[in-house]
Amino acid sequence: MCSSVGATRTQFTLICCAALALSSNAALAGPPSIDMHVHAKNAVQEGPQHPSNVASMHEYKAEADTNNVVLFAASGAHQFVDSWFEYFGDRMLAGASFPCINGLTNFEGETDGRQACFPNEGMFPDVAWLHDRIESGQIQILGELGMQYAGISFDDDRLTPYYEMAEALDIPIAFHTSGGPPKTAERCCDDFRLSIGDPVKLEEILVRYPKLRVQIMHANVLTYPGLLRLLQQFPNVFVDLTPFSSILPEEGFHQMLRTYRMHGLLNRIMFATDDFPVAATLAAYRKADFLTADELSGIECRNAQRFLGLEDVCDSGY
Repeated sequence: MCSSVGATRTQFTLICCAALALSSNAALAGPPSIDMHVHAKNAVQEGPQHPSNVASMHEYKAEADTNNVVLFAASGAHQFVDSWFEYFGDRMLAGASFPCINGLTNFEGETDGRQACFPNEGMFPDVAWLHDRIESGQIQILGELGMQYAGISFDDDRLTPYYEMAEALDIPIAFHTSGGPPKTAERCCDDFRLSIGDPVKLEEILVRYPKLRVQIMHANVLTYPGLLRLLQQFPNVFVDLTPFSSILPEEGFHQMLRTYRMHGLLNRIMFATDDFPVAATLAAYRKADFLTADELSGIECRNAQRFLGLEDVCDSGY
């Protein structure tokens, strides 16, 4: 039976049941996976119903169907998130992305197809508007939060109401950390700085809001070894390893996995693509023959299931 932990988690229960039904119909697609890092992409500016944008949505669906992605988290401009959520329904966890430079999407150094993130066209969403969307089930995750792109520290006072909301409503929160595409400050985001994205700098937030469920994106422990100590201190913190599963040579990525394994932290890694091909990203993990079957199934699905407080989503396809 599908179930959820906590009275505020009704929407997750519905998502669980929908994903389980999908998994039951996808037995030929391989083991189920949960993709914790997707962008509801706006390929061009004309809006979510432009053929190019619709094609982006259909392209991800084809990959997800082929590879048995039973649940995924997607963020972006609110119109595009709404469009994707209407199309995918409870297969998708809808995310709110901010802060937004000049009120426009800016993650990953975007220069084309930038859209107003929120109806107020501001850098941050209206707090009451966001609260209502969470309560109505239209938003299930805060993130990708890309403070680094806007030159804003994790503990900036402007973020306080969102942290408080996420903790009070038990909503997961996903932080962009690490770096960005080459010449990010020149191409899109004047205040982007590598130093702001050090994931260890999340420590103050984790101490201040001990009940937050946190996803650290781009969690490269080879670059940020202090991240290992952070994970050991805070069991409510999970990670994704994008884009390193896709851009590093195989041995380099497997060295990262071995480092997590050596420190007993493989159970904190959640599968994610960050818009890289699903099949190739899965293959990067499956080629790591030092992983046990349980460790691999944890990364592909069960760790995210635990992070989200769900049950049964990952059972049917195994």
